[in-house]
Amino acid sequence: RSLGLLQVISSVVAKTWRRSRQNQAEDDSISMADKDGSPSQAVDLLLSLLDSASAPLMARIVSTKIEYHVQSKAVGTILLKVAACEIVASMFGIVRDDASGIAGGRLYIAIDDAAVGGGGYGGRGQRQDLTTGCISLLQSTSVHMQRYGGGDLPLPELSRACLLAVGSICGAAIFGGKVFKASDFSIPVEDELTSRRRDACVAVCAFMMGRDSSAALPSMLVGSYGEESVLPALRLALALVQNGPMNVHAQVGQSGILIPITDILKNALIKGERY
Repeated sequence: RSLGLLQVISSVVAKTWRRSRQNQAEDDSISMADKDGSPSQAVDLLLSLLDSASAPLMARIVSTKIEYHVQSKAVGTILLKVAACEIVASMFGIVRDDASGIAGGRLYIAIDDAAVGGGGYGGRGQRQDLTTGCISLLQSTSVHMQRYGGGDLPLPELSRACLLAVGSICGAAIFGGKVFKASDFSIPVEDELTSRRRDACVAVCAFMMGRDSSAALPSMLVGSYGEESVLPALRLALALVQNGPMNVHAQVGQSGILIPITDILKNALIKGERY
């Protein structure tokens, strides 16, 4: 019953984020205003979402078990998770673009409060918050896709949404591939959120480039999880390199992703797609 509402919220938040990025790219005066501590329209929307207890709600949806043996229930649960992950992706993206620093502190306070209040639990009794919940969902979706494929379930859509959410949690900036800024491709300046992003990068690498699923990220880059997951996977890889510690850089380099990335660049060069 709440699926339609979540999908509308997801669309509104994503469009507001994109519009804010477009304004910042076209109008330097807006960027200066943000640097002076003036929040943007996207930040105002994020604060409104946090005031409406969206963090614990997203955490509950993300941690809800998928009943794969009942297809009708599984489809509904997966679509709810898709909408929730897209909202999470936009929320963390807004934080990444907020030069005022207001959004990041409020978001992580809400996430920590939701975890303390029982927002969700991880495996074996460990408490799980929204960020670890999204990372765990990406892991479980990847494992299920590797073993059983998508079948008649919208798992490729869930894989894409999880990659977007986890990419934003790890500090990825770009979204949708339409609005770019020079800072999107540079190493970000350290701030009070750097350690949280670094921890997320380490947690992602623990399973994406681990012994049990070493081919997960390269497989995503070649379209094994659906064509719509290729760019989100590339975005996540960029975030891991930008925000992860040096041992993460080594894991990413040894994971095998350089081969599909080289093929992507080679094909683009052959087609004349320089930008």
